[in-house]
Amino acid sequence: MVAKNGGEIININEIFIHPFGYSEGRRILIGKDVSQGKFVDKKGKNIFDEFIESKLKNDNYHNVFDKLVSKMMYYNFIGEEIYFIDKNRKIKIVPTVHYTAGGIKSDYLGEVENCGNLYAIGECRYDGNKNGGRLPGYALTSAIVDGKVLSNILENKLNSQYL
Repeated sequence: MVAKNGGEIININEIFIHPFGYSEGRRILIGKDVSQGKFVDKKGKNIFDEFIESKLKNDNYHNVFDKLVSKMMYYNFIGEEIYFIDKNRKIKIVPTVHYTAGGIKSDYLGEVENCGNLYAIGECRYDGNKNGGRLPGYALTSAIVDGKVLSNILENKLNSQYL
């Protein structure tokens, strides 16, 4: 949406994609959860080879993360759904943005440059504060501050229309 409307994404190579997102990307499977089940396609066939499966089962998959992301993105690209199955559930998995040191270029208020009335808040916003790295706590605090600033901006815009 940003690029389509003339906006710019800075440091796209600094966006970290986590392969095991679910609940439409709002949550991420990690650690022991991953080791307790398996990833399958819609027909129930395992999507990972034995080597990757052993890494997942032993909760030791971070050194093959690039392979996991590539496989998940491939399935996503061809329109195939992936599921995680364990003894209690079957959930649809989607690659998910986990964090970013880059983001959507915006002005100091969070308005996306060249995209009037489109705002980037929280960690998706690129304002230069992260200096190419991830700061602990930044995502939460920036989302709270940016959300408050944006609510004030929108409230003032609405009030000025009706005064």
